[in-house]
Amino acid sequence: MNYNTTFRHEHAESKSGHKLKQTRVDSIGDLVIKLRGIIKLKRVMKHLLFAPIIAAITLIFIVACSIDKSDKVIELQMADTDSDGYINLYDVDDDGDGLIEIRGIADFNMVRNNLDGTGMSSTRGQKGEIYGCGGGITLEGEPIDSCHGYELVADISLIDYAKWQPIGSCSANNECEDAFNAVFEGNGHTISDLSINIDRVAFGVGLFGAISPDSELRNIHVRNSMVVFEPEGEPYDVGILVGHARGAYIEGSSVVGGDIYTTAFDAGGLIGDGEGATVTYSYVDVGIIKGASEVGGLIGGGASSNILYSCASASIIYGKEEVGGLVGDGKNAMIISSYAVGDITKGETAVGDLAGEDQNINVKDSYTMENTQEFGCFEMISMDNLTPNIQLAENIR
Repeated sequence: MNYNTTFRHEHAESKSGHKLKQTRVDSIGDLVIKLRGIIKLKRVMKHLLFAPIIAAITLIFIVACSIDKSDKVIELQMADTDSDGYINLYDVDDDGDGLIEIRGIADFNMVRNNLDGTGMSSTRGQKGEIYGCGGGITLEGEPIDSCHGYELVADISLIDYAKWQPIGSCSANNECEDAFNAVFEGNGHTISDLSINIDRVAFGVGLFGAISPDSELRNIHVRNSMVVFEPEGEPYDVGILVGHARGAYIEGSSVVGGDIYTTAFDAGGLIGDGEGATVTYSYVDVGIIKGASEVGGLIGGGASSNILYSCASASIIYGKEEVGGLVGDGKNAMIISSYAVGDITKGETAVGDLAGEDQNINVKDSYTMENTQEFGCFEMISMDNLTPNIQLAENIR
């Protein structure tokens, strides 16, 4: 069979007398291609005909979902989740656990107005709204009848705050009458895009400037930070999570992605001054930490501190003296199952891979490790051999 046969229809006339369009098909292959084109055109026309109908159905679906979502939000707001007599719309503690819900940056910014965590206040120094505080029961079965802190219920970005003002402060070195004095539970949520640039002498710089010995920070994860604190004079205590945290308790928290440039004494990736503090199950993975003295990957000033199941990794940690991969000043500290990752410490005197000043330090199952792409701080504290000894942590606390 000759597949190259040429078919021609030359200027044939229709019955109406109109000339038909000349069609030339040089081969059966060309005929197939033209037929495919006609079929595709019909499909396109079909889709064009149905497009308005599809668009209308989609719009109806979106509106229906929005209405359904709005109804659910209204239903949730009008509910009384913890059965304390206050609907959620006005209840500052929906679940009755004594912790005020922080739903966004506006709420978080108001924490500074009530540092004791007893109410949500829009005015500094006032107790604020306490509607619905408590209503639940403790693990021991005791009723909760008031609020004693805050809890994140959503991730927060500080991108619109070019110069964040720390929550809580000290008027002088170790004089901290305005320190945060409550519980802050992060519930595993992140606070991102922290930017601090302070050019005056201060005592306590970080997301939290200063917290009291009775306070607790739990399960807070800070991401993408830049802290610049280089005033003239002698500033103290700078950390990305908290600047001054003597005697406080920090659990399950982390800082990933960030740098510190400061002339302050006591500078750390997580905590600046953590003398006597307890830090458990926490880690830091940052770039540069540059300070004056008592500079550490996790804690700067960490004399008599307790560091358990924690880790610090940085590109470089630099200071004049008492510079350590995990803690700068580690006098009388206890370090258990904790790690510093990388050869990262630079300084003049009292420089160590794990601790700078290590007088009377108590170290158990803790090491420094080379920085590799396979193992960072997160991987190390997640490994089976670092399974937390919760009872030990509770006893130390």
